[in-house]
Order: sequence, then structure tokens, then C-alpha cells
Amino acid sequence: MKSTLALTTLKLQNFATFRSREIHFGPGLNAIVGETGSGKSLILDALQLVFGGRGDKKAVRLGAESAVVEAILRFEDEAVSRALDEAGFPSEDGEIVIKRIIRRDGTSKCWLNHMACGLQTLAQFTRRWVDLVGQFENQKLMSDAYQLRLLDQYGQTSVLAEDMRGRLVEFRRLREERDGLERSRTEREQRLDYVDFQLQEIDALDPRDGDEEELVARKSEFLNHEKRQLVLHQMEELVHGGESSGGLGGIVRAARGLAARNLGIIPAAFAEKLSALEDVHAEIEAGLKSLHGREMDEEEMQKVVDRLDAYQRLKRKFGGTAAAVIEAREAFRAEATKIRAYEEDLTQLLRRLSQAEATVQRLADDLHKVRTTAAGKFSRELTAAVRALRMDGADIRLELERGEELTDHGYTRLNFLAQTNPGEGFFRVKEIASGGELSRILLALRQVLSHHDSISIFLFDEIDTGMGGETALHIGKALQKVAAGSQVITITHLPQIAAGADRLILVSKTTSQGEEGERTESEVREVEGRSAIRKASEALVPLH
Repeated sequence: MKSTLALTTLKLQNFATFRSREIHFGPGLNAIVGETGSGKSLILDALQLVFGGRGDKKAVRLGAESAVVEAILRFEDEAVSRALDEAGFPSEDGEIVIKRIIRRDGTSKCWLNHMACGLQTLAQFTRRWVDLVGQFENQKLMSDAYQLRLLDQYGQTSVLAEDMRGRLVEFRRLREERDGLERSRTEREQRLDYVDFQLQEIDALDPRDGDEEELVARKSEFLNHEKRQLVLHQMEELVHGGESSGGLGGIVRAARGLAARNLGIIPAAFAEKLSALEDVHAEIEAGLKSLHGREMDEEEMQKVVDRLDAYQRLKRKFGGTAAAVIEAREAFRAEATKIRAYEEDLTQLLRRLSQAEATVQRLADDLHKVRTTAAGKFSRELTAAVRALRMDGADIRLELERGEELTDHGYTRLNFLAQTNPGEGFFRVKEIASGGELSRILLALRQVLSHHDSISIFLFDEIDTGMGGETALHIGKALQKVAAGSQVITITHLPQIAAGADRLILVSKTTSQGEEGERTESEVREVEGRSAIRKASEALVPLH
């Protein structure tokens, strides 16, 4: 068998009419049979639940607080083990245990390998190996996306299709980013004009730490220039002397000369002090010259005043201090750099967008070519499989067109066509097929695809509804073919199908009187062995 994963045990506790039951499944074809209302459909409901379906509080048995469904599966394939490891739910002995609890208040919990598990995680894992085919699932066949997915499974292009979709998502993201940058371009340009204007005004002043204080001191120096010159002139007269006196220098020289002429009277140490006083006088004269400084320049004075006025104007705009003006300049410079970087980002983004578009288009083209090649062979195999299900003269054709617009499915536009009666022409399946014909087409699809995908467990929900006689025999053979490579679990009313099963699961119900009144309970009996299965199948009433 190709099957890499198989259901071995299903445990039900307080699940609808099942009070406490354990059901065992075997390899190959497992047929669930029983009278209408016995509870056989509940088994498939429980399987749907444990494989990631939504829970319904109506499934909780009357009088119980919760319903428990537990499935035990066995696997041998390394791919299953690897998937469990990647999901964070490893298995060491080749066994998978899935458990769901549905409470009466509608809440639920699930576990995978005895660890709490999110419902989406569980569904993603089981979807790789488990497939449900039923009356409601027939509606999937009406979906163009579903039809393409089937073709990808057959042509083994699912990985390429997924890669293309991932690249398409990235391409669309880049395109949205580009559109956003282009939409805000006018706003950025207006902002950049404003920022550049503010920078020009600040740069014209070129503020620096301590500059304003130096300007204030310079202005004060200019304003006190005349008074300074008058005081210096008076001091020079006192030091140098004038018309009325010899000044400090004359006095010092006269005293030194007097001392020199009277050395016997004036001590030498005192005369030396007079010499030192003369040196001090020379230093004072030099100091007076330096205090004069440069002459007042009216033009320079105006420049100082203008810079101070510029400081005051910018301080009012940007925070009240020269330091705030300097900070504003740095902020404007950073903003201008960032705005200009947007244009560089846009240029790089356009380059990446072009590369992403070329890549996704190439992948979509490759995908379409491979699909086109696979579609012809798929059509022939489906036609043969459908005709084997007593749709004599039926013809299935998958017609592919290359669309102009790139979608999530690439460039491929698929028409799933069928001719159910020879010479009547081809029409889209969803326009002409009856429910029974859809069921057979879907079964033919599963029969063909069972050799081309990873599905190991197929659940068929009353796929034989409304059929009987010779058609039922052919449906049974088709199910056996699917079961040759996978585990098949199906509900059936027909002895023709039940007789070909590898295991029968007989469901019945009993009614008993208890303290709570009359209660119904579903029971299960498993039948194995060809003769036992044939005998049990004969008890079913055939449909014609």
C-alpha cells in the first residue's frame, strides 16, 4: 500500500447517541453500514471533528457536560514524522493521538500527541493526509480554484503553484509600497521646500555656541567707545603729563634724579625702588596703548547689530534660545536627509518591484506550461475512470487558456468541461451535471489522484446516494482501487459496495428505559473476513 498514515482507533464518549464506544479501523476499504438513524453518519461527523472541523455543542449527549472524541493513527513515513516535529508535536513511536473535547457551553479544546493544540494547526496538519468526499463536498467541484488545485495535484505542480503565489504576494506588497510612496510624493516635496527654506535662513546666520554672547559684548564695546576714549585720554595726561604738569613719568624721573644726587643722604635701597617705579611707569604706558584698541567701525557695528537681530528672530521661531536654534537646524538637516532618502528608496523599490514582477511572471508562465501538458493526460484518465462508473459515453475535458491578468492562480484559466451524453457537446460541469453524476465524477477524481498526491485517508460520506444495481458495483470497484493505495472509510447503504470492503462497521441503536427516562444509544460491531463480510452485506436492502 502507498498509504503512509492510517486511522486505527476512534473513541467516542458522550458524543450524541454514542455513550462510550471504541471503533477500530483497518487498512484498505472500511465500510460503515446501518439503518437510517442508527448513528453511522455520526462516526463521520466525529472524524471530521477530530481532524480539525468546527465543534457543535449539539454533539454533546443529553445529560453530559462534554463530549470527547479521540483518534489514534499509525504512520511509517518520515515525512509525517518531520511534519509533526516542525509543528512542535513530535511522535517517538509512530503513533499520533488527537483528542477533541466539546463542552455544552459551545467551547472546545484539542490536543495533538497529548499537547494542547490550536484548531488551525490541527487542521493544517491533517489536511495534508486526510480528505473528506461527501454530498456537500461535491459543491467544491463547482469552484474554479478547486479544479485548478486538483490539476496541480495531478501534475505535481502544487509546490510550483505555492511558490508562485508566495512571490505574487511579495510582488503585490512591493506594489502597494510603491503606490504609497508615489501618493505621498507631492506632500514630501512640499515639506522638503519648507525644510530647505528654514535651513537657508538658519545657515545664513550659521549659529554657534557662545557666538551670541560675543556679539553682545562687542555691541557693548561699540556703545561705550566714546566714554572709553575720554577716560583713556585723561589717564594718559596723568601718566605722560600735559601742558600743566609733567605727569607721573616726570615725577618719577625727578624723584630718581634727586635720589641719585643725594646718595649719601638717600639709602641705595630706596633709590632702587624709585628705579623699579620707573619700570612700572613704562608698563602702564604700554598698557594704555593696548587699551586704545582699534577704532570704531560703523559698518562692523551694523553687522553685529544685524546678527543679533537675526538671533532674536530665529529664537522666537525655534524655542527662545540660541541652543534651540542650533537644535532646530540639526533636526531640519536630518529631516531633509530622510525625505531625500525616500526618493532613493523609491528608486530601489522600483528596481525590486521590476525584479519581483519578472520572477512571478516567469513562474506563472512555467506553471501554465506544465499545467497545459498535464491537463491532456488528466482528461484522458478522468474520462476512462468516469466511464468505468457507468457513465457510458461520458467525456471529461480540461481546457486551459492563458489569461492576460495575473491572479492567485497564475495566468491559467481552467474550464472543467464534461459531455455526459455522446454528441450532445461539452459544457461546464457545474452547468450540466446532476448530483449523482457529480458524485461519480468526484469519485473518479479521487481514484485518479490517489496515485498522485499525499492523501492517505479518504472519507466518503454516502457517495452512493441514489444509486444501485450495476452502477453500485462499479462504484464499489472504484472505491477498492482508491483503497489499494490509501485507507478508505465510507458510509454506504448498498450491499454491492459493502461486500467489497476489507472491514465492515455495523452501526445499530438500542432504546432502554432508565432513571432518566427512555434513552437511545448507538452500538458498533466490527466484521472482518471475506465470508463474514459477504454474509453481513447480504442483510442490507439493495437500492435500485
